[in-house]
Amino acid sequence: MRLFIKNLEYAKKIVEKYNLIFIFLFILSMILLPFFTSNYIIRMFSSIFMYASLAVGFNIMLGYIGYAAFGNVAFFGLSAYITAILLNNTDIPFVIVFFIAAIISALYAILLGFPILRLRGHYFAIATLGIAEGTREIITILRITGGGKGISLPMMDISINNLYLIIYYSFFSLIIISLLVCYYILKKPLGYALRTIRGDEEVAAGLGINTTYYKVASWGISAFIVGLAGAIYAFWMGYIDPVSAFDPMINVKFTVIALLGGLGSVVGPLLGAFLFEFLSVVIWANFLDIHLAVLGIIIMLTIIFVPRGIMRFLKPQKE
Repeated sequence: MRLFIKNLEYAKKIVEKYNLIFIFLFILSMILLPFFTSNYIIRMFSSIFMYASLAVGFNIMLGYIGYAAFGNVAFFGLSAYITAILLNNTDIPFVIVFFIAAIISALYAILLGFPILRLRGHYFAIATLGIAEGTREIITILRITGGGKGISLPMMDISINNLYLIIYYSFFSLIIISLLVCYYILKKPLGYALRTIRGDEEVAAGLGINTTYYKVASWGISAFIVGLAGAIYAFWMGYIDPVSAFDPMINVKFTVIALLGGLGSVVGPLLGAFLFEFLSVVIWANFLDIHLAVLGIIIMLTIIFVPRGIMRFLKPQKE
């Protein structure tokens, strides 16, 4: 552990010194990656970027404003189904469908946000889980969604390799845009307002901050990012059902990723996604029969002993 921390401290100094160079090289390498690797690696990185984007949406709520939106999978599943329905019943290009689905998910969050965001702490967290479960039940009983049987999406007349490229670059673009949005938020009055609310909501209200507006806006932004991920996911899978679209394990995974990377940071969710995937692959290869148990123990120890995530070592958080 000491050697790991020492290496992270050394990496921190290098990153701070060559910050822009590292960003440029990372983006360039990710753009070129699909041309020099297999479809398996492309799928793995697509999954990393997807969960990193979901963790960004969660981080906006818990990391920036202090509200644990554990039920964000509701927007993921809703957007996935809207994408499936629109692609099956209209001739709208799939890229535009992605954004329509994400906008509807954001509006859904805003609509629910006005009453739900009056709750705080674990009451809000439990309420969001209820929203996810309620949304799943509504989807299950509707005929247009295929009910419990699910719904298939129309197949594009392209090769499987080109499909993987579309999914890869879609998720890569999403995570880059999401990180830029987070950076923008933190540098603008919205970011200062959110952190003030996180510190003490009564004080924030006393300072003249419209807490309801900022909380609802944050959840809308979070739902938009999560909704885009859900739309791309549905297009990728080609078939969705209530179990897969509203899978509680999606909640668990992006929550753990956000905690591993570091709440309240910009790039923490992306680093957390890479770390989580690395741990999953290594542990699965060496502890096949008990890999989930071993992974859970390692994650638990990491969260206990490194509660601020690996960003703590790369860049100290400012309050």
